[in-house]
Amino acid sequence: CKLIIITGGEPMLQENVISFVNYANERGFSTQFETNGLLHRDISRGSGIATNTIVVSPKMPGEKYNELRLDVFDRADVLKFVVEREGKFNYIPDYAFKFKETGRKVYVSPINVYLRPVGEAEIPNFFDATLYNYPACRDNYQFAAEFCLKHDFILNMQKHLFINLE
Repeated sequence: CKLIIITGGEPMLQENVISFVNYANERGFSTQFETNGLLHRDISRGSGIATNTIVVSPKMPGEKYNELRLDVFDRADVLKFVVEREGKFNYIPDYAFKFKETGRKVYVSPINVYLRPVGEAEIPNFFDATLYNYPACRDNYQFAAEFCLKHDFILNMQKHLFINLE
């Protein structure tokens, strides 16, 4: 599988994003963009082996979190949210439930709670007891799992933290 995954900052801010996608598709590469959903670019779904997937992962609390542009909603292939039991991300906006009704996937990840900042050259490892607040993380993991079971969303774990990938 020839796949190029483009993440942030915010990839939709790049003026050449459409020409990049076309260039990649012409060479048989599929693309996957992870965007916060504030901007829309007219990225085709692709065809044949070269497809283009848009993953919208809003992470800004408040009014902008509660609304999703209609053009972004229509084009998105996947929505992805982070949740915590206590705090500003203790819910998922209403549009996620409508999105799921269209047959598209909604992923939910628990927020990890850190005891200290991650060092500049440090690779986060979930088994580092000096880095994570385990009781708070466990509470968020339980909340996310219960939320997914209740609403038939997909629980998404940050696996790279558990296997210490560089």
